[in-house]
Amino acid sequence: MKILDKLPYIIVAGFAWIVIVSSCANQGMPTGGPRDTIPPVLVGTHPAYKALNYDGNEVRLTFDEFIIPD
Repeated sequence: MKILDKLPYIIVAGFAWIVIVSSCANQGMPTGGPRDTIPPVLVGTHPAYKALNYDGNEVRLTFDEFIIPD
């Protein structure tokens, strides 16, 4: 009989739990933040800037932010 006395409370608690859990997340796409209007800045090069007679096979450019080369 004790369980039957607590049944209304269990039902209300279960319903409240379902409502709380289902309303936690916002549906839709995230905004992505503010638009990036500042271009990347070159902070380093290899070979060094104005190096002469470089015979390597690779040139490395380092920027202040992640970029995707096209």
